[in-house]
Amino acid sequence: MNKLISIFAIAFALVVMTSCGGGSSNSTQQDNSREAQYTQDDPTTTWTYTTDVDDLTGKTTGINAFLTSTNSIESNIGTTDRLIIQIGYNSITRKPSNMFGIAFKKGDCRFADKNSQGFYAVFDNGDVDDTWTLCNGGSNKAIVMISDGLSGSENKINSFINKLKNAKTCRIQVNVDGVGMKTFNFNCEGLKWDY
Repeated sequence: MNKLISIFAIAFALVVMTSCGGGSSNSTQQDNSREAQYTQDDPTTTWTYTTDVDDLTGKTTGINAFLTSTNSIESNIGTTDRLIIQIGYNSITRKPSNMFGIAFKKGDCRFADKNSQGFYAVFDNGDVDDTWTLCNGGSNKAIVMISDGLSGSENKINSFINKLKNAKTCRIQVNVDGVGMKTFNFNCEGLKWDY
């Protein structure tokens, strides 16, 4: 599982950097101390927190929170996969800021064509929130939002994180390549995020 989170974090960071023009941070190789607290077969996962640590200075360079969906879907190749939410706070955009991303846990599923990417969200059985337009640069492995200092993206990210913090449940619907629109359920209660 540690390998999964590390792979997801690296893929997430690469997608963020390539899709949104983010620069590199001043830290060297990040985080040899990631620890996952959930198992692949645990459908009742809760928030898991990790830190990125600069291996030269020992300083924390990033904080991450992960949450796995309680349900899985069947991919177009016959396997099942879950969706993961990642929230990060780091200086990937040259100043510390929040970022948000979703990706498939095993990577057996992919998001549909970039022209139909984005997602719908429902918090605590409220109304469907269809305002989440995303910067994605054509990758179908992750959907990400980062603060680019322009167009109110930081407010948009913080708004989504605040909704996660104040809700008990969240449902996210995405367009899965070769499968169609599918909804993933999350028990998001208890998110501790003060960044």
